[in-house]
Amino acid sequence: MMENSKETPIENLKIKYDGNTYDKIVYFSISNWDGNERVSFTNKTDNNSSTNVNCRFSEIEIIKK
Repeated sequence: MMENSKETPIENLKIKYDGNTYDKIVYFSISNWDGNERVSFTNKTDNNSSTNVNCRFSEIEIIKK
């Protein structure tokens, strides 16, 4: 039996990265365990596809809606 995911985007979170703007982010994480600030986030474009991004924190721009 397949279940539908109930993921909803994080309200008021919009990120610019590498010329793209992501505004349907369902997962966001920042880590600094190795001395480098790293960011991971998942943008769900629709029920069948999503984009996962892993980069340095300095490479993104967080935008308030």
